[in-house]
Amino acid sequence: MELCILLWFYIGFKATIVIEYESAMPVAIVIHAGAPHDSKIFTEIMENLKKRRIIRKGDTIIFDKGYYSYQNYQIGISKYKIVPLIFPKDDFKIRKLDDKLTYPLHVFNNKKAETKAKQIYNTLKEILLEKIKNWKRYKPIRGKIEDFFKLCKSGLSLKKLHKYTPESVERTTILTVFLALKNRRFLVPPKRSF
Repeated sequence: MELCILLWFYIGFKATIVIEYESAMPVAIVIHAGAPHDSKIFTEIMENLKKRRIIRKGDTIIFDKGYYSYQNYQIGISKYKIVPLIFPKDDFKIRKLDDKLTYPLHVFNNKKAETKAKQIYNTLKEILLEKIKNWKRYKPIRGKIEDFFKLCKSGLSLKKLHKYTPESVERTTILTVFLALKNRRFLVPPKRSF
């Protein structure tokens, strides 16, 4: 399963929307107090998806550059067993990422499971490195998410919406996503070419 992440900002809150690629359906909405930087909320989002059993081992989750952090690549593979396709920034070095993606210490705790844990880690690492080398192929997917975002902000007049409680942010976000989904033809994912 491939998931994409979308963000909305409100006064004092940030809303993160997780969308499943194939169906273009939102699978999670996470409200964050304040305006934390995206790279700092990576673990919070992943914990939410794990707790709700939305992610599975081997899933690819596409994040925009805001989530960029070498540590987030490591966390995605080692803790959540997913391929965290975080679009790289200009100063990204594939060699540096490869060097940082080393086995976490817990892999060595259980000698019986060590080989399997290393195999899973290596497979996810290999998939990530291949996808990150070709990350521009995934831009059309990200573009669809940005189009969805534009529809919600501009088309549904949410550019300057003021909300002051987590509950009102959540209600408004859910309603906005519902209204955007009513226009299903807009949300049909692009044909895969990769």
